[in-house]
Amino acid sequence: MHTSRWPLALVTAIACRGSDDDGAPVSSSSSDTAVASATATRGSDTGASDDETGMSDLTGSTSTGREDSSDSGPLSTSGGPDAAFTITKTGTTFIATSTADPRFGVEIDCDDEATDGRYFGVTPIIDGQRLEVQMYGGPLFPLFTPDFDAGTSACVQVESDDVRLLVRLETGSYQALDPAATDQPVPLDVEFTIEGDRMVARTAGIYYMMLTRADTDLTITHGQVDMRTIDAATPAFTENFDDVTHLVAADSIYGPLEIDGDIARLQVQLYDDGSEGFELDLDHAFKDLGQTSVTLTVAFG
Repeated sequence: MHTSRWPLALVTAIACRGSDDDGAPVSSSSSDTAVASATATRGSDTGASDDETGMSDLTGSTSTGREDSSDSGPLSTSGGPDAAFTITKTGTTFIATSTADPRFGVEIDCDDEATDGRYFGVTPIIDGQRLEVQMYGGPLFPLFTPDFDAGTSACVQVESDDVRLLVRLETGSYQALDPAATDQPVPLDVEFTIEGDRMVARTAGIYYMMLTRADTDLTITHGQVDMRTIDAATPAFTENFDDVTHLVAADSIYGPLEIDGDIARLQVQLYDDGSEGFELDLDHAFKDLGQTSVTLTVAFG
């Protein structure tokens, strides 16, 4: 559950190298690496430590900082011809497309809904279907949405090597979620790979997943197995499930999602505010039970 259903006050800014590169493929600056990166820097590194979030094993790279609305600076990008994903930039949005199978893509929106009606976050795109949904009577929210209750969000990294696409977003601080917690930023890390004929995302941090309510069946394994069906006629509800290890979401628009991991507390929440989707809210794993990072493997299709 979050404190404001449509966080209009959350504004972020990403500085670009210049308008001449908008919409163009990110080009390589080194023949020795096949890495496409979008890493914003500010003074010193404010990212959460590997010990706190468990990010080191997930990303295999280190964040050099972040850029938000309070600190504009140059945004550095580079890439190589052998990268698993090509990356193009239009304004403050990065679009990554699999080189192995162009049916799979990812859009990283690095600003709020004011410019394009789409909220900050990470949207998988499969066979042209964008995994996003209108929420809170307002804009479109991506499947992977940073925890806006924590404060202002920033894109820190968009990077592809020859195997995977790495994305890192940071938002506010853990202290905003729990006054007794650290003031380190709350991360959302996502690693995308193409495995066989489907895309797989490996996530870590504290974040939301936004599913549609057109007609979605949830199968939740948490010691026992519970099933829920959510559609347009389902009344508003909030339900918590502890120690979740497996979840299958059969979404009539997104298609099937198979999710494995360790969620201390999963909150499923549906609002009655005209939302066309509902929340898989992972921040209560931290708020209620102190889990600083929820690591999941999400297989699409």
